[in-house]
Amino acid sequence: MGLKVAMITGDNKKTAEAIAKQVGIDIVLSEVLPEGKASEVKRLQDGGVVVAMVGDGVNDAPALAQADVGLAIGTGTDVAMAAAPVTLMSGDLRNVARTISLSRGTLGTIRLNLFWAFFYNVVLIPLAALGYLNPMLSAGAMAFSSVLVVSNSLRLRNYKIEAIAIPKTWTRKTLEFAPIFAGAVITLMLFLNFSRASLKPQENGIAPFAIFHAVIDQTTPIVAGRPMTLDIQILDQFGNPLTNLVPSQFGRIVYYAFVAVAPRDLSFLHAEPVIVDPFVVEVNSGRTGGGGMGGPDMGVPTVGATQLTPQATEPPAVQTNPFKIQPVINFPAEGQYVVFVEFQPTGRLPMTLALPVNVGSVKTQPVALSSEESHIKKSGDLTITLTYDGVLKAGQPSIINFDVVDAQNNPVDGEVGLSSGSHLVLNIIDAELKTFLRAELTDTNNLLFSVTFPKPGKYKVWFEYNYARQAQQLSFVIDVQ
Repeated sequence: MGLKVAMITGDNKKTAEAIAKQVGIDIVLSEVLPEGKASEVKRLQDGGVVVAMVGDGVNDAPALAQADVGLAIGTGTDVAMAAAPVTLMSGDLRNVARTISLSRGTLGTIRLNLFWAFFYNVVLIPLAALGYLNPMLSAGAMAFSSVLVVSNSLRLRNYKIEAIAIPKTWTRKTLEFAPIFAGAVITLMLFLNFSRASLKPQENGIAPFAIFHAVIDQTTPIVAGRPMTLDIQILDQFGNPLTNLVPSQFGRIVYYAFVAVAPRDLSFLHAEPVIVDPFVVEVNSGRTGGGGMGGPDMGVPTVGATQLTPQATEPPAVQTNPFKIQPVINFPAEGQYVVFVEFQPTGRLPMTLALPVNVGSVKTQPVALSSEESHIKKSGDLTITLTYDGVLKAGQPSIINFDVVDAQNNPVDGEVGLSSGSHLVLNIIDAELKTFLRAELTDTNNLLFSVTFPKPGKYKVWFEYNYARQAQQLSFVIDVQ
């Protein structure tokens, strides 16, 4: 087994050496008093060796406790069994070797389990986080690692404890482990290849498990105070540009993306649809006015040198050219802004990406939204009150209502809804500038909106409407639990 055996006895030296020679004991410590056994064990430990002590008597108890591993004989005294962490069930000393053999097999199984448990997870979790793995395959790998660990542990039921062998050298262990490691690597490569294939675009041009991010590819620096065209591209985790978007309608306008711009202090918001021509990869913005970004400047309709007038016709056919979203934005001052891009890839749910944009070198202080005591605000000769039933809760649909009265305190909800048309909107941004929401208009006459907040916290909402042929915007701060 590759172990040195020592005998500690109170017998004289001659008798002890004779017995040791007959049974093959390497080290003989004779004429040791009962209280000296623990000291001898301590001396051996001081020499840098791991000591396992086997004993059965009352005098052996201190030595059993001192040893790194104490093994008490089952037919011995209760004191010895209480002092030793391991108790052999019989008086057969061959069980000592069997116990050591079984412990080696168990430790080897534990090490192999740790390898299988951590190998796939350590390698695959970063790949999954970066979007290079099919989520279903990732979940399968997690389950497979657990099944493999349990199955490997069950092999101990058939472990042959009688097969006592010397410990394996590191060279032998490495050679035996090499096929296992090679098999794991091959399995991982096949797994990644299959997963990558499942992430590649299908017939509709969209990978079913693609993870998208937006980038701004500016060839000219962004300056404040004049209209600037942002070149926004949507890329998947492999750097491939998005080629298929689901068109939507905003009134009579067909658009492929919705863009919202706000500074970090949330002092204003400008949001509008952006029309993408998939043939020339250019932009025509949807509507004008209604914001703090410079009003009509953000909505200049440009497609090369030709103005487009979209109609409420059938949505255009799916194209395979990369989409490049190019909103025209007039940043009023230098500072830090966030551009939200809302779009819907073909075959996927709508999604929104947030892009930080720095204009100049001025740093904008982060927003610290404070709860408002009253949701009643004046806008010209109108008084607008934001109301909702009960408490706004994250994760469930909430109804937000606006009551509008004129200077004579007459309700004008229906008039505001009728005159606003498709420009009656409610846009929402959270205090961390990570979430942009567009509430769904459910009742034009009563100015009712439905929205589901993804998380609790403070949100700033902008109510946009038309009244007296003027685009208006009013902001509120609400708390969501």
